[in-house]
Amino acid sequence: MSISCAIIPDFNAGDDVLQFDLRLSPQKDDGCFCLQGHACDPSSSLENRHRKRNHRICADVKSADGRSYLDGLYQFILPPVTKWDSARFLSLAVDPWARYPDWFPIEDLLHDKTPAEQDIVLFHSSEQSHAFLPFFPICIRYAANGLIFTLHPSILPSTYEATAALSAILINMIAFAIAAVSLYELTLHLMLGEELLAVSRSKSLQKKDQKAQPAKTFREDCKSISKIVAISFCCNPAGVFFTAAYSESTFAMLTFTGHAIAVKGRYYCYKAKTHPQDPSNQVMWSRWYFIPTNVLWALASYTRSNGVITTTAWWLLIGLGSACLHLGIVTTTSKRIVNCTVELLRHLMMGLIVCLPVLYHDVRGYNFHCAEQASLTPKWCEYSDNFSLYKYVQLSGQLLDGFSKAYDATTLP
Repeated sequence: MSISCAIIPDFNAGDDVLQFDLRLSPQKDDGCFCLQGHACDPSSSLENRHRKRNHRICADVKSADGRSYLDGLYQFILPPVTKWDSARFLSLAVDPWARYPDWFPIEDLLHDKTPAEQDIVLFHSSEQSHAFLPFFPICIRYAANGLIFTLHPSILPSTYEATAALSAILINMIAFAIAAVSLYELTLHLMLGEELLAVSRSKSLQKKDQKAQPAKTFREDCKSISKIVAISFCCNPAGVFFTAAYSESTFAMLTFTGHAIAVKGRYYCYKAKTHPQDPSNQVMWSRWYFIPTNVLWALASYTRSNGVITTTAWWLLIGLGSACLHLGIVTTTSKRIVNCTVELLRHLMMGLIVCLPVLYHDVRGYNFHCAEQASLTPKWCEYSDNFSLYKYVQLSGQLLDGFSKAYDATTLP
């Protein structure tokens, strides 16, 4: 990516596209590692976040000493991973208060504006930030702070922004590797589970079949196919999104790992019933697989909103399957109805848990903008019934992009 970006001229996407400034260019080398209002600033708080509007004052000039000899290398490697939506994620990572609107009126910018334009001046930046869920920026922020705490300053870039970009690359490399391994385990145990189910259903048929494939050979074939699946994932054409400061790698890691745990848990639970003497059945967590699975999937939905669909749908399908299974059990009608209802409610509750982080994010964003202490609030604060700020931002973002350049918060005095 870095080599191709150095050879091929950058595509000019327009002035409205947010750009993330690493502050690594020689003309910007002012010895400032941390800016006021950023996560590295000890005095950063919601009350004084407006200070960073004043031409980005440095929080500690001396803190950049001994951090510059690798900046040429970092300036070559890091810029390609900080473009497009990466700039949004990195901006949210370095600025903990970017999701909050500016609650103080700016008279010289508002006096000649219509109410709609006033909303854009004050709330456009914080509204657009709400379209990006918090978990990945939080990971970048804590990883950057961890690098600063554990590594020598001479190894790290000379700015906090570049350190955050480096942290995003490291997070994505680790998350991508874990996602590939989890996909391998997921595929393997899906195939082994299908084979186990087929064997238990047709034992008598297999006894008659003298040419049946040996279990060891079948397992080796499963491993080979699972390996091909994992390698195909690693070599996919969208690999650039798994390396840049996007949330795809973290989301894939959380989603695939959750699925792998769920499939392995169900596999060992079923194997314990059909092969009770098998020593491999002593896997205590297999009965409680839904706990780590739900935790991982809840974090996945706090990373990307489409995690709600991909994981909740799985719980509902499994719940319907379990309910239908209870219908086929020979017992009293009332007991079958009770068992089916319990299964459906249990899986519905687990699906709801996966949805809670997104609902929390939506309510939190609404409260940020519509708090009682705010001197000005957006017009949509009047709509409190079934209002989704996330949906509003996704639908109205294209309409507001035309105003973003003129009223960008970073250009205000």
